[in-house]
Amino acid sequence: MLWQMKKMILAARVVAKEEPTWLHHWGWLLELAIGLVVLFALSYGLRRLIKYLRKRLFTKLGTRGERLEQIIALPLQLVIWIVAIVFAIDLLNTHFKLAILPAYLNIIRNGFIALAITWMVLRWLKVARHILVQKSRNLGLDPGTIHGLGKITSIIVFILAFLLILQIFGLNVLPLLAFGGIGAAAIGFSAKDVIANFFGGLMLHMTGPFMIGEQIIIPNQNNLQGIVEEIGWYITTIRDVEKRPVYLPNSFFSSMIVINMSRMSHRRIYEIIQIRCEDFEKLPTIIEGIKEEVQKHERIDNLVPINVVFDKFSEYSLDLRLDVYTLATKYDEFLRVKEDILMRIGKVVAAHQAETSLPIRVIQVKNIS
Repeated sequence: MLWQMKKMILAARVVAKEEPTWLHHWGWLLELAIGLVVLFALSYGLRRLIKYLRKRLFTKLGTRGERLEQIIALPLQLVIWIVAIVFAIDLLNTHFKLAILPAYLNIIRNGFIALAITWMVLRWLKVARHILVQKSRNLGLDPGTIHGLGKITSIIVFILAFLLILQIFGLNVLPLLAFGGIGAAAIGFSAKDVIANFFGGLMLHMTGPFMIGEQIIIPNQNNLQGIVEEIGWYITTIRDVEKRPVYLPNSFFSSMIVINMSRMSHRRIYEIIQIRCEDFEKLPTIIEGIKEEVQKHERIDNLVPINVVFDKFSEYSLDLRLDVYTLATKYDEFLRVKEDILMRIGKVVAAHQAETSLPIRVIQVKNIS
């Protein structure tokens, strides 16, 4: 609309060439004033529209509406003001013949519009990442994975926008890409450890063998055990059982066995119960009593075989093997279940008037006299 108005005024100038009028001298000011008024009206209308949507629509959407306003408001205002500045400069160039970047006005305008759209997309990605992190537990996603993918996506959008702006300014991006490939190869060769750790962190985010807050064990490193505190792009931080921070490079996990204790479905109770040799006749009833007590426990999984068997004759005892699985996976809860099971076994043994075995040494004394 502004450009059509400009053509009409220029046509009026041609008609009025033979007889100069006030329109010939001051028409450009009228054009400038009308254009600025229109752009101010658009800016004001945009603010009013966002305010109206905030009251009517955004109130129903809650925080999502406020985030939507945060995404679109400033970038659109930037587009309006860039168009206004370019329009004013173009009008001054035409009237005063100043030749101030006349060939680049459209390029600058298009470049700033692309920049504003990129800004809008990046703001949207930031808001979307924040929402997904808040809902990560309900969605079963790792917050670290969400952050990692969000950063990668932002970097890709920024690179594509940079190449698009270069293309708008008339620069050939193919030599730049070729040079960038050669430079990337040189940098990759000199910083292979850094790149290996970067891609190691990327694979940790993508595959998710463990998440922040989970307990892991690394058998190859003297059974290193701890809680994962952070999965960075270069190192992963683990807080071990002594509450010491352990920093491991991400490439380390590509060649090491990692046991995730937080994802185990059961914990195993394996104990050897030693009964006195004098109580051999009571073993069948003791074993049946122990099985009944174990099966009655609400935290023992009865779908997994419950093994309470006479295992062997030891030097000083009769050994019973207890091998069962509990549904309690947290360590403190598992210890309480194990304690309860052992207490019940002790009561069963005592109820059958039997006793657990103690090491016995027999000394024979001969009368020499």
